[in-house]
Amino acid sequence: MFVYGIDVKDLSYIRKKSCNFVDLVISHSNFTKLNFLKNFDFFKKFIVPIGGPFEEKKKVKIKSKNKLVNITSVTRIEKADSYKNIHEIIKKLVILKKKKINFVYNLVGDGDDLENIKKQIKRFKLDKNVIVHGWVSENKKEQILMQTDFYLLPSDGEGFGLSFIEAASYGATVLGSISDGSREALLFGKFGFLIDPKDKEISSKIADIIVNNRKIKVNQKELNEKYSFKI
Repeated sequence: MFVYGIDVKDLSYIRKKSCNFVDLVISHSNFTKLNFLKNFDFFKKFIVPIGGPFEEKKKVKIKSKNKLVNITSVTRIEKADSYKNIHEIIKKLVILKKKKINFVYNLVGDGDDLENIKKQIKRFKLDKNVIVHGWVSENKKEQILMQTDFYLLPSDGEGFGLSFIEAASYGATVLGSISDGSREALLFGKFGFLIDPKDKEISSKIADIIVNNRKIKVNQKELNEKYSFKI
C-alpha cells in the first residue's frame, strides 16, 4: 500500500481494518509515515524510500522581461486544505506592497475556496498584484514557473510536496515549511528556505528574503539525481 499526504490522518474503522491485510506500506515522507502510524498501536513493515519520483527538467529559467518580482504558488485551493495557508499568504503580500515592491503573485490551482480568496484579494486591494489563474494546462504552468523568482507555500500539513521540487528545478527560490513534509522535499533547507508558519514574524521574514533578493542556488544536477525516476 502506498500512503500519501493528509489522507492518512484519522483513518476510518474500515480503513484501519483493511490495513491489517497489507504486507508492506510505502510512504513518500517521514512526516506522512508518522501521521499514518498515529492510527495504530502497532504496525508491521513500513518503508520510506530515499527521495521521490521526479522527472528531470532540462529547461533554463527565463528572466522576467517586465522586471517584476514574480512570486508563485501552485496548489489545490480547497476549504478542507486550509493548512496550505493561502489566506495567510495573501495577508503577507500586503507588507510587500507597503514596501513598494513591484511584484506579481501567481496563484495557480482550483477549488471550492477560490471565491473567498478573490474576495480577500479585493479587501486588501491587491487586485493589481495578484493573478488568480485557476486550473491551467501543464504548458501554461511551465511558462509561469519559468518566470518565477520565488515559490511561496509555507504550509503546516503538506505530506511531501512535489511542487516545491518542481519550482526549484525551474530555478525559483523556494520557501517551504519547517513543520511538515515540505522540509523533506527541500532536503531540510538545501533546496529552499524553511519557515515556521506559526512564527509571529513570518511576514517580515518572507519580506526580507524577497526584498533583499536572497537566493538559494540549487545544484540542478544534484536535484535531478536526488529525485530521478530511478531513485
